[in-house]
Amino acid sequence: MGCPRPSPRTPTCTHATPRLHKVLFEESPRPPELLARFHQAEPDAADTVEQLLRQDPALDLPEPARNARIVVAVIESLVHRYVSQQPDDIDTPQLTNEIVDLLVAYLRAAQGPPRP
Repeated sequence: MGCPRPSPRTPTCTHATPRLHKVLFEESPRPPELLARFHQAEPDAADTVEQLLRQDPALDLPEPARNARIVVAVIESLVHRYVSQQPDDIDTPQLTNEIVDLLVAYLRAAQGPPRP
């Protein structure tokens, strides 16, 4: 299938240092401008993913905007969870592959049954 491979690589790479992640997202004060940028990053990412989903000729998603929001939320949630828990049984490339496999399966299922 020609599903775009949503890339959790960037969030995983930016979360590679668990202590830095904790300081940035849990302990540091955030100026209002920075907080506004954090809040805008997810909708911006969802818009970009939606464009990719719409451009992929192998996909026929009835609700690509909703699918894009879910893709971004899944990546964000899983990366944050794994970074904060620091599990020893999965490394960054493995986590990336697991997230990609999960999202490809989700997007395939979201298309519904094949058309005759």
